[in-house]
Amino acid sequence: MSKVPESIKYVVIGAGIHGLSSAWHLAMELEVRQRGSGKDIVVLEKSYAGAGASGIACGCVRNFYMTEPIHAILRHSVDVWTYDPVAFGFQQVGYVSAGEANQIGDYERVHQSQNSVGYHSDVYVGEEARKFLKKSGPISKPRGLTWLCTSG
Repeated sequence: MSKVPESIKYVVIGAGIHGLSSAWHLAMELEVRQRGSGKDIVVLEKSYAGAGASGIACGCVRNFYMTEPIHAILRHSVDVWTYDPVAFGFQQVGYVSAGEANQIGDYERVHQSQNSVGYHSDVYVGEEARKFLKKSGPISKPRGLTWLCTSG
């Protein structure tokens, strides 16, 4: 929309990830409470959607974090992106974290935590890890890795 309406109930400033998420959640909440819809909201952006910090981030949607309590939250985040991958421009390509022998225990803990919240991941150790990564081209020889097939 190039013309700002003369009157609108709700205005969100900024079409970055936070502004668009706020507008989306507000629209859903308005509909649930039967107090309006997305038509009652306008998002104002001085440039274009994602032009600021949201558009220059690494573009990685993943669930590889060592702190267990955040796994369920991140699982929900991935669910949001996969809700409408065309509208969000989401391409599910997976995520690999490769490391040395001293990280294998961490990878196994992350793997167990992720799978407990329904976020599928695999752990490869030793030769299995090296075989998995050979498909990606010449790299170092990791001792272990975690593969998150549902990351983007």
